[in-house]
Amino acid sequence: MDIELNHKIVWKLNIGIDSNNKALNIVDIKQYADALYQKQTEVIAKEDFFEVLKRAHDNLAHPGVDKTWIGISSSLYGPTQQYISEYVKTCPVCQKSNMVKRNKFVEPIISEKPFSRIEVDNGKEFSNGDFIEFVSALTGSPQTFVTSRRPQTNGMVEQVHITVYKRLHGLIEDIKTKEWS
Repeated sequence: MDIELNHKIVWKLNIGIDSNNKALNIVDIKQYADALYQKQTEVIAKEDFFEVLKRAHDNLAHPGVDKTWIGISSSLYGPTQQYISEYVKTCPVCQKSNMVKRNKFVEPIISEKPFSRIEVDNGKEFSNGDFIEFVSALTGSPQTFVTSRRPQTNGMVEQVHITVYKRLHGLIEDIKTKEWS
């Protein structure tokens, strides 16, 4: 970016007036800031914010506060994380599918190279001789079986399952709500 333009933008932001001594409104300041960071965003009016937030949150499959914030803040100006937090707390679909958060540490699986260690559930579909042969031929690694019906032994996979479950549940609830309304 041009250094002179950068200085003009910073000066206008600091002073709050343009060269004609006309006061800048928030849209002008936002445009200057976007020019400074070369970022194109849309400014949302306060009265339109709820509908935009609802649409974004629902289209993202009810991902929660942080991921909704990331999805919205990159292209829209106006929402704050506090508004998003309040909306998610009152979202009926999120409340229905909200699972208790457990703050247990999941121990990472450390491998020297990809697929050097493969852990599978002890279900009958994974203990099939053809499957074991296929996985060994494909990866060159033997399988390790984890205890079946014991999610604690494969915590990372269980976390992915929870995320997928919550997202699918949110989408299904949205479809049900739209069909009945």
